[in-house]
Amino acid sequence: ELAEIYQQQFFGSSSVSQQQTIVKAAHMEIAEPSIPDALQAMIEEHGEDGLDEIICHPFFLGPHGRHVSEDIPRIIETAIQDLDISIPITTTQPVGDEVNIIMQAVHTTIRKSSSKLI
Repeated sequence: ELAEIYQQQFFGSSSVSQQQTIVKAAHMEIAEPSIPDALQAMIEEHGEDGLDEIICHPFFLGPHGRHVSEDIPRIIETAIQDLDISIPITTTQPVGDEVNIIMQAVHTTIRKSSSKLI
């Protein structure tokens, strides 16, 4: 799972320590856990006093789609109201907003697949 790989690579173990970064995956629709379910589980596991902030990173390649600009903010706002969340939640720009990074990843993948490119 990508969230677990990110957790391990950049923050080490997900075990509790004095100051930690917790990385969890959530899904907008279809797959589980949903965004509201993941928020609720984090709050239940760590308590609102145990969380300073929540950062939502939409893992989308397209930076300007409806999911990023409308759906995810609406889902998060509804979850904040329904779950009575007082922890600040910030939503980042999607990874697709970083065009140079995406182009480098595309080029690297193409190079690995092509016997003719250097």
